[in-house]
Amino acid sequence: SRDITRDKERMRNLERLATLDTLTGLHNRAWINEKVGFMLAQADDQAYTTVMFIDLNGFKAVNDLMGHATGDALLQQVSERLQHCMRPGDSVARLGGDEFVVAAKCSNHEAASAIALRIIDSLHAPFAINSMDVRIGAAIGISLARFGTATAKMLFENADKAMYQAKARRDGSYQFFEPAAE
Repeated sequence: SRDITRDKERMRNLERLATLDTLTGLHNRAWINEKVGFMLAQADDQAYTTVMFIDLNGFKAVNDLMGHATGDALLQQVSERLQHCMRPGDSVARLGGDEFVVAAKCSNHEAASAIALRIIDSLHAPFAINSMDVRIGAAIGISLARFGTATAKMLFENADKAMYQAKARRDGSYQFFEPAAE
């Protein structure tokens, strides 16, 4: 027999790394997809599973004009602010680039709006990076579903569509997904 303590620790570290974004320390795409799927599977929960797709406004200019190191520092600070906007049980993840996702349980549209407004407000304050004030905003797309009415993939796609509608307005706001009228 042999001591497998180190092997088990190595496996735990690999599992952790497989679900985390190394730059921000937030969960990653794989983890948040699984989380949303789990949330949607809760048959006894009457709350909406809510996905918020967040795209930063002005991030590309920061990266292009100030360099990728400044962009990375900005993403790290954004992730900290996003985490402070969450309620107990809410989750935030970085999909990549300047895209983030929030997964939450909301009793109604107003509860989802409150989270979106906290996020938008938190990003309005300037970020202090290298003794400079950096300002950005965000466009947020929101999709909601109850048990048995959608898949995680559908919620993500709908939140993404709504985010593009919010981004097109260029006002740093949020948009709920509205199914097209038939």
